[in-house]
Amino acid sequence: ASDPRMTNPSFAGIAPDGSVVTVNAESIRPQAGQDQSWIIDMFRAVIAAPGGGQIEMTAAEGVLDGAAQTITLTGLARLTTSTGYAMETRGLTVAVDSGQMQTRGALEIRAPFGALTAGGMVYGPGPAGTPQMVFNGGVRLLYLPDREGSD
Repeated sequence: ASDPRMTNPSFAGIAPDGSVVTVNAESIRPQAGQDQSWIIDMFRAVIAAPGGGQIEMTAAEGVLDGAAQTITLTGLARLTTSTGYAMETRGLTVAVDSGQMQTRGALEIRAPFGALTAGGMVYGPGPAGTPQMVFNGGVRLLYLPDREGSD
């Protein structure tokens, strides 16, 4: 009782854009001295967009701020997409109510066409209302063409 926590919590819901969001963790515990704030250990979330695309996020630790409706992943956060992108960054903030995400610093991306580095990334609804990722802050692209069939 001196160290309250829930083990293996999970929940699922539907975001305003129709995406299905599933979140689970190894444990969640109240943050000392903070109302409506919890520390999350071994965070994992999957966002499945209505069109079939999917993003998976993982991090060793994070903080759920109930008042602000945000989850801030700290340390190394990893994102993988069903379209073949794999990203790593040193922090990520997710708006629980909208599903929008923003890195808290630079990130490295492995993509089907090569590699990217960027100062940041924002994920959210694009001009047509469909989800999009926008890389910003000094984007560098290393394009590696498919060499199959070449001499």
